[in-house]
Amino acid sequence: TFSMLRNQQPKSPSTDAASGVEGFGDEADAQSAVIEDESKVNLYSLSVAELEALLVKWGQPKFRSKQLRSWLYEKGVDDFDRMVDLPKDLRARLAEHATLGTLRVAVEQQSKDGTVKRAY
Repeated sequence: TFSMLRNQQPKSPSTDAASGVEGFGDEADAQSAVIEDESKVNLYSLSVAELEALLVKWGQPKFRSKQLRSWLYEKGVDDFDRMVDLPKDLRARLAEHATLGTLRVAVEQQSKDGTVKRAY
């Protein structure tokens, strides 16, 4: 799965006419990015370039992408309000238009000894 994700080309941003929320890619990719609410984009589904483009579209400087990725991938924070070096207005916008997603089981195997292996 990781090799497949690395080989994908960055996608251009597009705006959903119904919600006005910017997303990326085709309909199948958009469905995988939306988890909880049809108007929210899953930040974990975005590439570095896509996240940067989204934040720039929202009027944020490019370095905000690095700050946000640090909170997500290095610090493991799962609440936008705890991302204290991001402006309050950006945290509010993230809470309104983004989600941190959930894992979904893609494949599950159970061995004879009862060990269960899952791919997400």
